[in-house]
Amino acid sequence: MTEYSASSLVYVTMAFRRMERTWQVRKIVVLGLALAALWACGSKEAPVEKTVDEMGTEIVLNRKEPAKLAGAPADLELVEEWRLDTGDDATASFGLSDIGEFDIDAEGNVFFLADPSHEKAVLKFDASGRPAASFGRRGQGPGEIQRFADLYVTARDEVAVSNQDNSRLTVFDAGGTLVRETPAPSDLMAVAPLPNGSFLTMKRQADPRPDSLFEFPIELSGPDWTVREKLDTGFLENPMTGEKLRGTYHLQSWSVSRDKIFTGHQDRGYDIFVYDFEGRPVRKIRKEFDAVPVPEAHKKEFLDQFGSPQMKFIQDKVYFPSGMPPFIGFAADEESRLYVMTYETTGQPGEFIFDVFDADGVFILRKPIRVFQDYNGGFFKVRNGRFYCVEEDAEGQKLFIAYRMDWKQ
Repeated sequence: MTEYSASSLVYVTMAFRRMERTWQVRKIVVLGLALAALWACGSKEAPVEKTVDEMGTEIVLNRKEPAKLAGAPADLELVEEWRLDTGDDATASFGLSDIGEFDIDAEGNVFFLADPSHEKAVLKFDASGRPAASFGRRGQGPGEIQRFADLYVTARDEVAVSNQDNSRLTVFDAGGTLVRETPAPSDLMAVAPLPNGSFLTMKRQADPRPDSLFEFPIELSGPDWTVREKLDTGFLENPMTGEKLRGTYHLQSWSVSRDKIFTGHQDRGYDIFVYDFEGRPVRKIRKEFDAVPVPEAHKKEFLDQFGSPQMKFIQDKVYFPSGMPPFIGFAADEESRLYVMTYETTGQPGEFIFDVFDADGVFILRKPIRVFQDYNGGFFKVRNGRFYCVEEDAEGQKLFIAYRMDWKQ
């Protein structure tokens, strides 16, 4: 009896202790769930969230306002270092009376595609903006350029020119000496030779669909131009056969950092894809935005394309959406920070709001910058801690300005 009673007492005591531990565990679980719920509620107001898609690719979801991250810059000051004025006689006589494609090497030299009437295709200005060299004689012979489509400075500081009419990629060193020429597809609009020997290309191809005129695929190709990966694409509506024509441009953007590829186009919304040089998805950058109402100046410019009597029937098809697309274009710097030119303006002529994202795809800064833009997009690049861009003065002359970038904490 005593042993039994003692055993029963031990059993009851152990049972109460188990119950006590169970309640402690439950309290911890409940507290954890409560904290998780609070975190979840708080995360709805957070400036950035990260999820993954069905393929396991990270998606960075940014809010309308920049995230407040420890150590992130609070502002960016642009300090002008030098400029080129296309209205200047000396600049124009060197071959730069207008500004289209340009790129920059690691030394700060800037390379421009020259005016079509100039005897050389490429113009080089040094890191202080002084004329330094011109090269790429017009013609069809070795190292000669008949008609160009694009210019790109590689990681080796070689200048690659899409030699369109000659159906080849012509590559010079920074001094203008021919390094090599490679037969290339004639439908290339742009090409970036990557350090691993691949080519990042954007093409213009006829689209067989009746309401579409062209497709603009961005692809990763091998050294023999065989397509390995189709990273992105955009389409241009056929104004002749379609019943309606949306009155905004179908701008497509791409940029390359030290080790990443960025692609995006306006029709997809504020959604920028990031890949490594093998074409593997790294992340998708998304951001909430308020669409800018379509400006009257844009409506006039768009309709003026079809101003002739023969094109009047196309004007009648044009409709304008409730707002502009999310961005005009973007450029990445070497460290994979991304600078996105939006349609939002400050009210000052030619000044647009730029969204700046860090290397992890987090929206960290808004910055107003004066940059010229037209139906080709915005004219700017970021390299060597500098912001290079085209502006337009009151008389409509193009200015090229090199700014030093000073980050403020």
